[in-house]
Amino acid sequence: MSTEIVPASAPFLSIGDDKEENGSGIPIYFEEDWNQGIGGGLWSTGLAFSRYLTTPHANANLQKMADSSIGRSSTAGLSVLELGSGNGLLSVCLLALSKQLLAKTSSTGTQACIIRDLVITDLADHLPLIQKTLDANSHLLQVQGEAQSATTNVHVLDHSWGSFLPSSTSASEEADTNKAPITFSEQVQQGQIQFDLIVGSDVAYREDLYDILITSLQQFAHDNTCILIGCTMNDTKPEFFHKLRTAGFRYQKFADHLLERDFQGQTFGIFVIERVKQEK
Repeated sequence: MSTEIVPASAPFLSIGDDKEENGSGIPIYFEEDWNQGIGGGLWSTGLAFSRYLTTPHANANLQKMADSSIGRSSTAGLSVLELGSGNGLLSVCLLALSKQLLAKTSSTGTQACIIRDLVITDLADHLPLIQKTLDANSHLLQVQGEAQSATTNVHVLDHSWGSFLPSSTSASEEADTNKAPITFSEQVQQGQIQFDLIVGSDVAYREDLYDILITSLQQFAHDNTCILIGCTMNDTKPEFFHKLRTAGFRYQKFADHLLERDFQGQTFGIFVIERVKQEK
C-alpha cells in the first residue's frame, strides 16, 4: 500500500474531533521526498501508525501515560523519543495529539504539559527532511498566548543505533568551573536520558540492524517505558522478537480493531514492547 505525495500546502492528516477547530481538527502537513532514500518515503506501516495516532484509543493512552508519569519526574509531561524517524511524520502526529489533549485541559482552566520533551532522531543525512516537516507544522509548536510550561521542547538529533558519544567524566573536567554545562541534547547522544515513550516505524527491516536497535532501546528505556514499534512482517523476521526477549523485553501486537479498517488483516502491525519487570 502506498500513499500519494501530498503538497505541504494541503493537510495530510487531521487530529481531533472534526467538529472542532472550525470543522477540520488539527491539521498535519507532510510531503514525501524519495530523493532522501527510503527514509524519505511513507511506507504502509508508517501510514498505519500515523493514522492510529488520530484515534480515540491513542488519545486516551497518551493522556493515561502523562497522568501516570506524575511523580516519576520533577517536571510535568512525558519524555518521548522517535528512533529512525526518516521524515518526522510520527513525531508531528504526536505533537498534534499532545496539542489536542492540551486544549482539553486548558478548557478546565489549567495548562498541563502532555509531552515535555520530544527527541526526533535519525542519521545526519535525514535531519534536514525532519526539520522540513517540522517547519511545515510550525502551528504545532509554541503559539502566542500559550504558557511556556505547556510547550513541548523539540530536539532533532543525529543518532546511529547502538552508538553513543563518550561521557565527559574526567576529574579535571568536573573541576573545570568554566566548562559549559552539558546540554540535554548531549546527554541524549551520550545515552544518559531515558524516555517514557519510544516510537519507531519500519526500523527493524534488516537483520543486521536488530542488535544495534535493541542496544538503543536498552539504553533509552526505563522500567516503565512504553515502546511502540511498527513492523512489516515480510521484513522483520522472528529473530528480532527472539532477540528482544533475550534482551529482557516482552512484546504484544496491537489488536487489529485498534487500527483503521484499511490496515486490518495485513502483514504489518504495531507492537507494544516493554521491559520485563524483575520480581523483588
